[in-house]
Amino acid sequence: MRFAWNWCTAEKTEGVRLEWLAPAKAQLARAEQAARRADAVIAFVGLSPDVEGEALQISVPGFDGGDRTDIALPSAQRRLLRRVAAGGSRWWWC
Repeated sequence: MRFAWNWCTAEKTEGVRLEWLAPAKAQLARAEQAARRADAVIAFVGLSPDVEGEALQISVPGFDGGDRTDIALPSAQRRLLRRVAAGGSRWWWC
């Protein structure tokens, strides 16, 4: 899985930001294989300001513009968690 590690040291924007690409079929298969080989899996999932915010005008299931229409995780993340869980390793999600 690809991710970008951005570190910022400016006064008001100090912090760490972890970004990732939505899992495509090949990425899901790789995650599933890695989960099968692992002793344990910790999955960090959730929303980012890129999909949630009143001023946003996005077209994503579960959202109306930038507002949530339900409190479920996005479908791609639920699919990822199901496939990781099917691998048989102990797992947690945060």
